[in-house]
Amino acid sequence: MNGAIYIEKGMLFNSKKHLQRAVKLLHLKIARAYFVIKSTKKSWQLVCRRVEQGSRFRLTSFNDKHTNMWKDGKYIKEHKCDMGTCHDGHFNLDVEMIANVLRVDIEKTPRFSIKDCQTAVLKAYDISISRIKAYLDRTRAFEKIYGTWEGSFAELPRFMEALKHFNSGTIVEWKTERRVNVIEDTFERQFSKIKIKCHFEQPFMGNCKSLSGEKSFEKNGDDQEINPKAYVWLMKNDLDKWTLHKDGGRRWGMLTTNSSESFNGLLKSARGLPVTAMDCA
Repeated sequence: MNGAIYIEKGMLFNSKKHLQRAVKLLHLKIARAYFVIKSTKKSWQLVCRRVEQGSRFRLTSFNDKHTNMWKDGKYIKEHKCDMGTCHDGHFNLDVEMIANVLRVDIEKTPRFSIKDCQTAVLKAYDISISRIKAYLDRTRAFEKIYGTWEGSFAELPRFMEALKHFNSGTIVEWKTERRVNVIEDTFERQFSKIKIKCHFEQPFMGNCKSLSGEKSFEKNGDDQEINPKAYVWLMKNDLDKWTLHKDGGRRWGMLTTNSSESFNGLLKSARGLPVTAMDCA
């Protein structure tokens, strides 16, 4: 009943949210638009958006105290307005409805493109939306799944405490920089730039036990100053084992083959996620 594509006087709905969704779906189907004139905890009233054209459509719903469900009361079906085919959008197709459609795709592909968002909405509702609307709705769907950037930074200290708790021996070092003219009460804790180093007891790549969020080795000869442990570990191994220009035309494991690039591509989707959401990507 809550998923009905039609509305009748006396129909019952489990909640106001279910009632609103049924009314929206109906108006998307018949290419008509409505305007809410009253919305409270106990009642919901709407009329045709083109009431000045003589359209008599009106719906009054209320919360039935006997059943604790939402019930359609006064209902005039007559919609004399004509919106055409709605290929240029629909007044009642709001952010939440579009975000619910995009949510499944964004869960699979966080970098779901704007064009794909438009295609998904057109397939679901047979209505075209603009690029800017698709962008805003994609952002809303993204935040419903992964949270906001602000919320992620506020959650980060607790997140790192959990990391230390469940990974014995982990040490977290915070480095912050304050910028001029930054509103400090924007977040619970204000970070303009964050670098996090996590040191694990578990061995990494043989003898190197330090993992850093910063670069460990580049092409110039003074890179041992960036991360001495990484430099020492690399120098202990033959160049033909971990470099391309010394491998004699061969490729050695994950260090030099396309497998490393494939793994790098796998991580691309996580790069655009809030900090604490990367663990779930």
